[in-house]
Amino acid sequence: MRAIVAAAAQWAILFTGFFMRHLPALLVLLLPLAAPAAPTQEQWFSVVLDGRKIGSFESSRVVSDSSVTTRQHLAIEFDRAGTPISMSSTETSEESVAGQPRA
Repeated sequence: MRAIVAAAAQWAILFTGFFMRHLPALLVLLLPLAAPAAPTQEQWFSVVLDGRKIGSFESSRVVSDSSVTTRQHLAIEFDRAGTPISMSSTETSEESVAGQPRA
């Protein structure tokens, strides 16, 4: 029984020493998890057809003091009966910070 108690005490001392030595590093690694992340203002996506990438889609959002501007751009290229076809589309919208569309 004494051997078990001695082993447990020795393990506790080693664990405490290890923990205390590495505590600052653990805190530094966990710090980004506590910080609130700003929302991503630009996102990129792949456009896929039958498992093949045929284009890209980009969405961006810019917030200023009085307005929010959202831009979406789609660009695709594929073959139809051996003929290459390219298409693109861009849409931009502007609204107030409260969410009301602007003319």
